[in-house]
Parts: sequence; structure tokens; C-alpha cells
Amino acid sequence: MSADPVKKLHTFMKKLPALGEETTPAYRSSHALDPIVAELVRAFFIWEAGLQAAERALAGVESATADYNELRVCLPHELEQMVGRGDKHLAERSLRLRSVLNDIYRREHELTLVHLATLPKREARAYLDALDGMPAFVSARVCLLAIGAHTVPVDARVVAALAEQEAIPAELESSPHAECASWLEHHIRAEESVAFHLRMERMLDADRPATPARKSAGAKPKTGTRSPKAPKTPRRRAQA
Repeated sequence: MSADPVKKLHTFMKKLPALGEETTPAYRSSHALDPIVAELVRAFFIWEAGLQAAERALAGVESATADYNELRVCLPHELEQMVGRGDKHLAERSLRLRSVLNDIYRREHELTLVHLATLPKREARAYLDALDGMPAFVSARVCLLAIGAHTVPVDARVVAALAEQEAIPAELESSPHAECASWLEHHIRAEESVAFHLRMERMLDADRPATPARKSAGAKPKTGTRSPKAPKTPRRRAQA
């Protein structure tokens, strides 16, 4: 019989890379009206890709656009021209990001989420979760880092790393990611959740093989898995 996954989780947490001085790296961008939107866009590029890939993608996006409003109408092949090849989730990422940004604009009449800082954390999370096309990982990361809610962002990378360590129950390996996140939130204290997430991201990036420089000009779009077919109606949730 395998060891208690809760014990394995806490043992694993002790082995994660240290953070050093920076523990709450708030993201700021001149392309966004407020830091919550900035963190949302950043989280979209981190989802299923990692920090290094997100930094490269954001650099490409911000050099090719005036602000994040342009992403509201950006198609997958246009995004690929900005960020380059190599993102197997690019089609889904592009359509979901476009859908979420348009839903925010429809609700707020501008691309801002500043009002979420004035809401109770539970209501802010419900607002983000309800946005059309929102992946659970992105919603959770925005809530954790930009709003201060107790969440644990989970995508396939996180599940695979925890499963390898037997640090989650076996049934959660193939369950919706939201179920794994809920289990982790139950066993990781609120005051530990930011450090856990950032240390996990550091570990996942360290384990990710280096990728060569990618060409973007004239690139033929590569579609990702489970890519929505309609440009304005992606599935409402990511595998969560």
C-alpha cells in the first residue's frame, strides 16, 4: 500500500526550490489598465507552458501590439506571428484568451478588472471562473497573486509532477484539474499557497528542456490539442 499522499505532499513541498528574496512577483505592464488584467494575460501564457515560455511570449506580444485590447481580436495565426512556433496549445490559448478578454469588455465596457479588488475574495473568484473560456489555472493564479485568495493553480504540468511523487491521490491524476486543486487547497494552508505555487513553477521551469530560438515570420499556424473550432465560442472551461 502506498504512503499517505498528504504526507508525500508535505515531504515534496520541503524539497521544492527556494524562492530567495522575491516571494510575490506582481506583474505590471503598460499594456494593461490595471495589474489584475496584466496578471491575467501573463497567467494565460504560463498555463501549460511555464514561466520562461510566458516571458518570451509576452515580449513578443508587447513588441507587436499597442495594448492588450488588440488580443481581443487576435486569431491563432496572428498570435503565432507574435510569439513564434513551438506552443502546442497555441490555438486553444488564443481562442480562450480572446473569449475571456471580450467577455470582460462586454461586462465592464473597457478592459479592466480593477473592481475585483473591492469584492470579497469568493465573489472575485466566482467572477473570474464565470468568464467565457476561462481556464481554471488562470483564474486560480490571478486570484492567488493579484487578489490574495487562497487558491492553488493546477494544470497538467502540476498534476504530472505531483503524481510522479505520489503526492496526490491516484484518482486525481485523471480527474478534472479543479478537483486536484480543491484537494490541494484543503491540505496546503492559505499562508503557504503563494510560496507553494511559485516554488512549483520554479521547479517545473528548471525541469523543462531548453527550447531553441523560434522563427515567427511567415510561420504556418500549428494547432494545439482540443482546439475550439469556432473563433468566438471556445469551450467554457479548460480541463480543470
